[in-house]
Amino acid sequence: MTGSSVLRRQSASRLPFSPHGRCASNRESKNFRGESMVGPYKNEFQPDTPHTDKTATPIAFEEVRDARVIHIFDGEYRSARLTGTFQVAVNQGPVNPESDAFYAECYWFGCRPGMSWPLIRLVSRCWREEKNYTGPVIRNIGRLEP
Repeated sequence: MTGSSVLRRQSASRLPFSPHGRCASNRESKNFRGESMVGPYKNEFQPDTPHTDKTATPIAFEEVRDARVIHIFDGEYRSARLTGTFQVAVNQGPVNPESDAFYAECYWFGCRPGMSWPLIRLVSRCWREEKNYTGPVIRNIGRLEP
C-alpha cells in the first residue's frame, strides 16, 4: 500500500525539541483558515503553566472538516505521552517517512507555546497522515481539574 494513509514505522533516531520563545502578542489565535480557535486560549504561557507534565492528556477536542491530520499511536510533548489525532500546523511542510516530529495545531494547558505550534515527537515512529479528514482532533493537552 502506498499513499498518505499508509501506517509508517520509522527509525529510532531522535529529533531534539526546538526551543520555543515567548510571544508578546495577546491577539486571538486563529487556525489556518483564519477562524477563531475554540476555547479561551492564550498566545503565551501564563505564570502557572507547567513546563513539563507526565500526567497531561488530551482534554479538549474540536471538529474539523477537510483538514490535514496525523493519527499518532505513541507521541510525546513536554514529557506527556500522547495517542490520538492532531491537525497538522499550517507552517509544517510535507511530513516524510523519516520524520520523527511534526508541528500540531494544539495548546498546552490552554496556551500556545511561543511563536510556533507544539512540536510533537513521534516516539514509536508509528503514525498515519490523512488529508481531507473530517472529525475530532486534539485541541488542548493538559489536566482536568479534580
